[in-house]
Amino acid sequence: EVALIGAIIVIATGLRLWSIGYDLPYVFHPDEPAVVSVAMRIFKSGDMNPHFFHYPSLVFYLHALAYALYYGFGRLTGTMSSPLDLVDLSSIAMGATIAPDPTIMLIGRLISLAFGIGSVLLVYLIGRRLSDRPAVGAVAASLLAVSPTHIYHSSVITPDVLVTFFALWACYAAVLIFREGKTRHYVIAGIAIGLTTASKYNGGLVGLVLPVAHFLRTGPSGWKDARLYLTVPLIAITFLLATPYALLDYRAFSEALIFDASHYAAGHAGMEGDTLRWYANFLWTTTTLLSIMALAEIVRGLIQRSRATILLASFPIAYFIFISRFAVRNGRTILPILPFIFLLAAIPLVDLGGAAQ
Repeated sequence: EVALIGAIIVIATGLRLWSIGYDLPYVFHPDEPAVVSVAMRIFKSGDMNPHFFHYPSLVFYLHALAYALYYGFGRLTGTMSSPLDLVDLSSIAMGATIAPDPTIMLIGRLISLAFGIGSVLLVYLIGRRLSDRPAVGAVAASLLAVSPTHIYHSSVITPDVLVTFFALWACYAAVLIFREGKTRHYVIAGIAIGLTTASKYNGGLVGLVLPVAHFLRTGPSGWKDARLYLTVPLIAITFLLATPYALLDYRAFSEALIFDASHYAAGHAGMEGDTLRWYANFLWTTTTLLSIMALAEIVRGLIQRSRATILLASFPIAYFIFISRFAVRNGRTILPILPFIFLLAAIPLVDLGGAAQ
């Protein structure tokens, strides 16, 4: 079992490393420069206010910390003497940027890669623990390891693979609540949900898995359990620790949220219209029969009242409905539910494999 998941991790790492420097020193992804620029400004100025709230701040702080470590190494080796030695990115044309020091970009992409690999491991743990069958975890982890969509987003600097990782961590904590219900699992779930929200605001929907897991375990009497309510301030505190200027610069924070909400509702040129159909087509072209199998497993789980399947399906169903209501649509927005599709599809795949033996 250890050798199997080790092999899956090695494959996942190799596929993501293969293209990690594909365009350097040029950068053609439209959002990578924004993350890098804000993080570089935080590191160089020491001002922890990102002055940018279209994303929560966790991604900026992680990258600023990585740049600080890179600078520290430069000081030790004598290649740097001032934070200004970290050269900023430079725009050379609309949609094209150049990185005078490509290592800056590689550092950021390696952070994405690490969270991408962590997501593969979490998928394995969720599948194994929820179904009590290591094969379910292994199949789902293998599907995520070779997913072109996840490979791509694990090789660029955006918050999307970050929010996917923490959503999976929150789900794993929910699985532990469902299976064991120990207090520490509620604490872990609250922290994970807070970090998910601090990675990308729409990731906060993963908070649904906590009450679902709780009541699936306890039944209606679960409303008397104080642990369920204590997770709410824990989620808020974790979010504010990772995005403190949501309070300290509330005006800028609220203005960014209002702008983003109206932007997603109104549309974005080239990424708008017929959202539900677009996402359905995207899932079909990127996962083919796996999405159909996941949907069939959800239907089967509802008919048979499978608590495990209901728990696993709660977040992707709610998230898919939520994002389908907006005018703007793109592949990275749907990324957080791809691992859940693979987990749901893995159950019938393992069943079919067992039946064929």
